[in-house]
Amino acid sequence: MSATNSTIESLYEEVTALEGKLKAIEPSYSLDDRLSTFICPITLELNLDPVTAKDGHTYSRQGLEGWFQNNNTSPLKQTILEDKTYTPS
Repeated sequence: MSATNSTIESLYEEVTALEGKLKAIEPSYSLDDRLSTFICPITLELNLDPVTAKDGHTYSRQGLEGWFQNNNTSPLKQTILEDKTYTPS
């Protein structure tokens, strides 16, 4: 075996080992999980004007404003929110 082949094989083994490590630490999200980040959990519609509430979750502005008219809780966590402000996402 030539030195070039040995180097290529060594590099291949290193890359394979690194790929295995990356797969172990990389979160595995399904396509549904990734697409759900674009859907408002209140309105179940495409999130065209996203805002982030104090609970750390993203909602559509319209959906969150409607929710806060009748509720003082997080739409997802159902915990009381002392602060109903939100920021654009």
